Amino acid sequence: MLITLAVPRPIFIGASTIDTGDGWVDPKGSFLAAAAASPAWSLLGRRGLSTSDFPSVLTAVIESRVGFRQHHGGHSARDNWPVFIDFASKHLFGQEH
Repeated sequence: MLITLAVPRPIFIGASTIDTGDGWVDPKGSFLAAAAASPAWSLLGRRGLSTSDFPSVLTAVIESRVGFRQHHGGHSARDNWPVFIDFASKHLFGQEH
């Protein structure tokens, strides 16, 4: 429900892997929550998460208003910054989906 509160704004969700110490964040659960919230964007004519298949590590899902990426860097946003900047640039500079 918290993710849905971002509608219609873009939202990027990032996490590390369970193996690198981010198991308590539940990366797959975060992805599934984003997928479950995605229909709310459709209600306002926007695209939610572009897939319901859990992506492999380092695969960015940023084709729509809901973005997701999992990295190997432990509990830190550092490794997702380049992907987040790419995601945000699409929405900040008028290339929205």
